[in-house]
Amino acid sequence: MKMHLKIFNKNGTVVTNTRTVKKRRILYLIQADKTPNARFFIKVTYSKGFTNSGEYSSKQDVLLAFNAFMEK
Repeated sequence: MKMHLKIFNKNGTVVTNTRTVKKRRILYLIQADKTPNARFFIKVTYSKGFTNSGEYSSKQDVLLAFNAFMEK
């Protein structure tokens, strides 16, 4: 399972762009982010051709979506 996280500031500039297979790293980057009015893009690839992705405007929304993407 591969994960991709992008965090944008209010101007649309990428602040963080990370690809990893570790869930803990994604959670840390979301919670440690201090960017005001940040937008988050998250994409989880399960296998070739099967993905979940979305763009969110709050930490709470992106964490809920990430937890939903991780359910089996």
